[in-house]
Amino acid sequence: MKGLLHMALLAFGAFSTSLTHGQDANGTRDLSLSQALELALANAENLDAPRARIESARARLGAIGSLPAPELRLRHDDGRLSGESSQEYALRFRLNNPWETKAMREEGQVRTEVARIQLKLAERLLATEVKRLYFETLHRQGDATLAREISAVQATIRSARDTLVAAGQLTLPKALESRLDASETLAEATEAERAYERSASTLRAYLGLPERQSLKLVTPFSRPDANASAPALENLFGSDIWRFRPELISLELEGDAARARVRQAEVRRIPWFSFLQGSLEHDRRVLSDSDQWGVLLGIEIPLWGHKADLRVANAELQENFAIQRL
Repeated sequence: MKGLLHMALLAFGAFSTSLTHGQDANGTRDLSLSQALELALANAENLDAPRARIESARARLGAIGSLPAPELRLRHDDGRLSGESSQEYALRFRLNNPWETKAMREEGQVRTEVARIQLKLAERLLATEVKRLYFETLHRQGDATLAREISAVQATIRSARDTLVAAGQLTLPKALESRLDASETLAEATEAERAYERSASTLRAYLGLPERQSLKLVTPFSRPDANASAPALENLFGSDIWRFRPELISLELEGDAARARVRQAEVRRIPWFSFLQGSLEHDRRVLSDSDQWGVLLGIEIPLWGHKADLRVANAELQENFAIQRL
């Protein structure tokens, strides 16, 4: 008996929850500006790209410095006339330049920080866009309400004039004029309603709300503070104001990444070991066979090509400086 009662309570709870959700989806929802901002930030679709960019930068940073895959080398010489042959089996390991790897890690760390700052910038831009849409929707809702009221008044005037025309107390041109005014105000009301629906639909998309969810925006327009003084130009471009601007912080970090690329190009001019190879050679001769072990070490000597890389890196750095100044 207790089990049946427990199951009945669970079923009733599920039914109540589904009914509540159905009412939320179909009824009018009161929405403040702060609630709209919370919903926009919680909607994963709005910020999926910058968040994925952080994970991508972290993955690239983790891959820096990993050793390249080894290379298996096989050689076979067959002397058919002499009856001798030889085989060589070698395993070659590519070696990373430690100074270049260090500079690449520096760039990777900066790229990860840039991605994090760009997420903050995306959140700020999203909040700005949601605020704009919120008050635009509120404004267009007021326009639509006023246009409907004007259209209703004009329709009443038209009806009254049609009655006067029928009674012979008003000329037909006056009635036609009122009919034209009523048609124009009805068209204006329809267009105002459509503009409101477009704005509200865009706002619902940002907030992740159902398409047909009716919204009641409860945050009114705020009046500007008459006592607030306008910021001075020197305060807008002060020495520390950039620390609160994600887009400027991102530009400065991009400059750090460009400097790291310059260091990569510089250290590639240093001679360094390119590979290490261990090999086993087996000689099959007429009288006897022999095995020989060997080690081969390659050194990369940067005679050309690296000056061009350095010029490219410096050009990118100067481009970043120009963007920062702009």
